[in-house]
Amino acid sequence: MTTTRSQSISILGCGWLGFPLAKALLLKDYKVKGSTTSHQKLNPFVANGIEPVIIQMNNLNDEILTDFLNSDYLVIAIPPSSINLAKLELVLEQASKSTIQKLILISSTGIYRETNSEIDETNLDALDRESKLFQVESLVNSFPDLNPVILRMAGLIGYDRQPVRYGKSPRVKSNPNGRVNMIHQDDAVKVIVKAIESDIKNESFNCCADQHPTKKEYYTKLAEINQTEIPVFDSVTNDSFKIISNQKVKQMLEFGFMDLYEGLN
Repeated sequence: MTTTRSQSISILGCGWLGFPLAKALLLKDYKVKGSTTSHQKLNPFVANGIEPVIIQMNNLNDEILTDFLNSDYLVIAIPPSSINLAKLELVLEQASKSTIQKLILISSTGIYRETNSEIDETNLDALDRESKLFQVESLVNSFPDLNPVILRMAGLIGYDRQPVRYGKSPRVKSNPNGRVNMIHQDDAVKVIVKAIESDIKNESFNCCADQHPTKKEYYTKLAEINQTEIPVFDSVTNDSFKIISNQKVKQMLEFGFMDLYEGLN
């Protein structure tokens, strides 16, 4: 009788998004390694079945990194704005010599400039080429042997990140006519799992809910749903916005997003 080896996944940056991703993958019988910079997180990792690994990006240990990358898949879920490019390159070089079959990079739709129009993955002119996000994505794409899939997440919401709390804030909301681009944590986790399990490689996807109301419409609706005070909106507006298209990920990964207001009351 032959047995099938459980596939393994290493999550570099097992935090707000990486931790629930790890738990979702464990339920699907993956072996999961999760990196953290905090010794305080070791016990919660172990309690949930995650193999904890302390990785300090500014002080990489070759032996620890080699063991961490002894997996089938690598998910990089470190906020791109805090990534040291030189250290990331060292990780990618090591990964290219490892058993990693596919790399998933969690990026952001912040890579796009506000064009006052809808933006999909083919709108290369909308990319902010001076941004850290663009530099990180370009570096990852320079390792095609890792079969990278880049997931550009819209504003992450859900659970302890509740936009409704802003309705209780005395702060004035700027740019009320700007458009909202959001994705719930649950959808973010599900789309990452889809990307891991698909045959798709060397692609970039926008990950965003279907609806794109104005900021004024969005926060007013949240205030009504949660019976909180409607926030004050700035009367001066620059009407600057972008609308993130999610059609590619919906078609290629056959993915459906939850309603924008679901799970936020």
